[in-house]
Amino acid sequence: MARLNEISLRIARASPSHDIVALQEFWVYADYLNLRQKTQHIFPYGKFYFSGSIGGGLVILSKWPISQSSMFRYPLNGRPTAFFRGDFYVGKGVACAAIRHPSGQTIEVFNTHVR
Repeated sequence: MARLNEISLRIARASPSHDIVALQEFWVYADYLNLRQKTQHIFPYGKFYFSGSIGGGLVILSKWPISQSSMFRYPLNGRPTAFFRGDFYVGKGVACAAIRHPSGQTIEVFNTHVR
């Protein structure tokens, strides 16, 4: 998708670069792989969160190691009859990552997309 490719390029070219990035609406794993290919030199660590039938749409990228990761799927995700919205099928929730900062501290990152 052109929009996600452009987002990937802008993240890769950001100056100064970011330390951690949390993204929503990366529904397709191939888009995540494209993002990783373009940003690997800045973010050697990344996580795509699977949920529902096509993915949770959530991504966390980090300059530092991700030591733990999980996703909690929201129990209510729209109605199956509102298929045109897709909320019921994607499995929205909250993604969590524990990132080991070089200082020895752990950074807890939470990422969600509710609408």
